[in-house]
Amino acid sequence: MNISNINIGRKELAEFFGFTEKYINELVNDHGLPREEHNKYNLIKCFQWFIVYIKENHTAEILRLKREKPQDDLARNSARLKELEILEKEKKLFDSDDVTMAWLNEIKIFGEMLDTICINLAPLLIDKSNEKEIRYLIKQQTDKIKKEIADLQLK
Repeated sequence: MNISNINIGRKELAEFFGFTEKYINELVNDHGLPREEHNKYNLIKCFQWFIVYIKENHTAEILRLKREKPQDDLARNSARLKELEILEKEKKLFDSDDVTMAWLNEIKIFGEMLDTICINLAPLLIDKSNEKEIRYLIKQQTDKIKKEIADLQLK
């Protein structure tokens, strides 16, 4: 059997490549997919053409990406820089040292508040033996600290 003479219709060719018949027509009309005659395609010629077509498109896409990538990166970075400049002018950016100092201050306040738990709970727990009541008192003190911290952040 000579496989170079296998001719199939558009529907079969579309199924072979996994395309629609409409796309096969587009490849014929716009990209030069070889056709023997109306609705008759040589499978081997079409397969060879498709390999070349994919290779050429792949190569063209790689070249396009190589050409455009530095420009895209530059444009993206320029846009990001402009965005940061606007945020800085609008005072929506903070200096990293200022943020660090603010967080250290928050941690210090939190630590001081935790230290007060012992002071505040000792007199409350001195005569308590009911576990449920003890948990309630501890929860009450931790909720008080959470509220104080939340109030500090709002100021």
